[in-house]
Amino acid sequence: MPHAENTVTIDAPIATVFGFLADGANNPRWRPGVLDITPPAGGPAVGATYAQGIKGPRGKRIAGDYRITTMEAPSRLAFAVVAGPARPTGTFDLSEPEPGKTSVRFALDL
Repeated sequence: MPHAENTVTIDAPIATVFGFLADGANNPRWRPGVLDITPPAGGPAVGATYAQGIKGPRGKRIAGDYRITTMEAPSRLAFAVVAGPARPTGTFDLSEPEPGKTSVRFALDL
C-alpha cells in the first residue's frame, strides 16, 4: 500500500492548530489543489463529511469528499476520502514539543 508522511513544526499552540485542521473550510487556505469545499451542517465531528472539489488532470474539478473518522482534540485527527478516483486515508498527529509550538505529523495511505 502506498504511504507518505511528513512532519512540520508550527509556531502556534496545539489547540489552535488542531482547530484549524479540524475545520475543513480552511483547506483552501493551505492546500492549493482545493477548488471548493462545503462544510457539514454540524461542523467538524466524527462522521461529518466535507464535500470537496479538487484539481484533477488539466485542472478539471474532481470530487474529493472526505469524512472525519477520528477526532481526539488536540492530538489526533483522521479522515477517509469517500468520493473521487482515489480513496486514501490520512491522519494528523499533533504534539507540543514546547509551549506555543506544535509538531504536526501527517500520514497518508492509499
